[in-house]
Amino acid sequence: MKIGFGSTRFVLIFSKIVVKIPRVRIFRIFKRTLETKLNNTLSQKTRNYSKRSKIFAVIRYLLVGVYANRMEYNYFKKHKDLKELLPVRSLLFGFLEIQEKGTVLSNNDPTWLHLFNLLKIVGVNDVASFKASNFCRCREHLRILDYANEETIDILENWHGIEMIKMVNSNF
Repeated sequence: MKIGFGSTRFVLIFSKIVVKIPRVRIFRIFKRTLETKLNNTLSQKTRNYSKRSKIFAVIRYLLVGVYANRMEYNYFKKHKDLKELLPVRSLLFGFLEIQEKGTVLSNNDPTWLHLFNLLKIVGVNDVASFKASNFCRCREHLRILDYANEETIDILENWHGIEMIKMVNSNF
């Protein structure tokens, strides 16, 4: 077993599956609160997480990994016929997501470079969620393995990300 770390979740990597578990960063919230208070951006940052109140923002910040697991699971269930999504097998209350395992791409993988160039053509240049390590090969297909945020889903749906992955798969 290996352990991987993302910004909102950590991943237990087994031979055939991965388990995504939310990262709850109690100490980080204190650090971020102090930083944003000192540079007068606290109100702005809390509005990114909740327009209702700072308490809701703190709760949402702490549970962002749970939200990511639920978003990925729901998106897969809605689009389970797409071979471009790495399948999610199950979700347990948002705290444990079980997903199939694929072989993760590297930054110099020709498959990734081809997809990256296609994305640049349509204007997707600097997107943190679209990076080589968020894609893998699984059962002879290129698949996205991390589609747990709104930015990624926007690219998949509105910037024709799924069609581009299909194009790359046709060259496999």
